[in-house]
Amino acid sequence: MSCWYGYAPTPNGRSSYAITATGSACACTMGRRKNKLQEAVVDLAYNAGADNLWEDRDSRAVNAEIVQWAEEFETEHAGTDWDAEDYFLAIDRFYKEKTKQMNPVTIPAN
Repeated sequence: MSCWYGYAPTPNGRSSYAITATGSACACTMGRRKNKLQEAVVDLAYNAGADNLWEDRDSRAVNAEIVQWAEEFETEHAGTDWDAEDYFLAIDRFYKEKTKQMNPVTIPAN
């Protein structure tokens, strides 16, 4: 059975979810991630879109930077046991750190 992971907007931010092709809740874990780089790119791009990171920037340059970030994230977490650590919290922390390095004044702190 395949599971898709993503985010759902909530009044206090967002929360992660996992569903199957039939729409039911998924019992599989992030420890079984198969397309790691693609998942990291999507999750980082989601955050970038939510923060309007493209505003006043070349979107192609931002996209290339997000791919580089995803590669860096996956390299740093190559041995991570995602059954023991929360993937979504880890990638969100990574994103926040990268955006702080870009421009600490204009990037939202949440």
